Amino acid sequence: MFSSTAAFACVAAVCLAMIWTAPSGMPHPYSGLSVEEISEESFARFPDVPANLTGKFSNNYLAQYAKRMFVGQIHGAESVAVTSNGTLIMVDKFGYVHRALQTGAESDLDCGYTLSIAPPLYIGPGRPLGFHTAQNGTVLFVCDSLKGLIRVDLVAETIAVLSNRVSAPTDSLRDAEINYANDLDVDLDGIIYFSSSTAGAVSLHATGFYDTMRSFLLNMCRGDRSGRLLRFNPSAGRTDVLVDDLWYANGVAVAHDGNSVLVVETMGFRVLQHHIAGPLAGTTTTLVSKLPGFPDGITRTHDGYYVTLVAPLSPLLKLLKLGQSARNALSWLLTSGLASKVVKRFGCVVKLSPTGQILSTFMDQTGENVSTVSAVTEHGGYLFLGNLMGDSVSRVKLSDINI
Repeated sequence: MFSSTAAFACVAAVCLAMIWTAPSGMPHPYSGLSVEEISEESFARFPDVPANLTGKFSNNYLAQYAKRMFVGQIHGAESVAVTSNGTLIMVDKFGYVHRALQTGAESDLDCGYTLSIAPPLYIGPGRPLGFHTAQNGTVLFVCDSLKGLIRVDLVAETIAVLSNRVSAPTDSLRDAEINYANDLDVDLDGIIYFSSSTAGAVSLHATGFYDTMRSFLLNMCRGDRSGRLLRFNPSAGRTDVLVDDLWYANGVAVAHDGNSVLVVETMGFRVLQHHIAGPLAGTTTTLVSKLPGFPDGITRTHDGYYVTLVAPLSPLLKLLKLGQSARNALSWLLTSGLASKVVKRFGCVVKLSPTGQILSTFMDQTGENVSTVSAVTEHGGYLFLGNLMGDSVSRVKLSDINI
């Protein structure tokens, strides 16, 4: 994640020097909160740093074959959906829904797709993250970092909040709040499974979007294990907690047989499988662990799952072990703008078997063409890639990358 050993050493030195001068609380929106103890069990889940990006991780397919689309027009669209008629739907970080139809040849600009001339629908305020299409692409179920789980009718241009609180909180009213809904999937019965990354809030950036990266960095430094996997039953209007105590809950996918739900735990560097039916019902197991990057989204495909690694591993992880005072100082450093100057990028998609074996990967080793990949959609022999921090989305032909 950091671009060089020298840059990391500099950050470490400044961090240690700031231990005695940094404010006692954390930066906004974690003001008034203090860092927490991180257990040895949590540290034991960290992969080795630096990551061993050899073998299946040594290719450069995304740099070679991925084509960027709508450059400079779509900013921070974490997911790309494809409807039954081939329309692309993207929701950018400012809260606008964009649609595009393929009107030209693959060799044309933007792979032949043209953005709709109609003004994009605004569904803010908030940061729309993962979403799912329904009713032939006329309805979206969206995880919004500010509003919670929402339903968007693209025809009527209306928004309804489905869930922004848990129906049966365990300890307090604050436990009921859903402050950072992140990703979702829908099963065949219409039950919506979604993640709440953390109890911490997401703040508005000066440029007009809700800054989920800032909240992730604060969550990481705090050691905040308040992430949850949730289930919303539309017919009952009820939201229940399935899994809690997650260090930044992220991508969600219903398993192929519908008997379990997968959730990414970003700071656990793993994918968990919560069993909702069968002999393991009510238990949670690990599908894959010690991923060599920060995992973000997960998507079901016909023969497995795609997991995105949004950023490479970093020596930064070692600083988390220096104690609470160092992590408090680090929270001020990383949110001061330093992270964007020293963080290295790459593009990485991992394909897993249904049982969690790594089958293949596709990479952009430098992140110059594709980076911060957050979600993958497979459709018609192509992968469509959303991203966290880019100004476009991407498409890659499966036959080009031997998948």
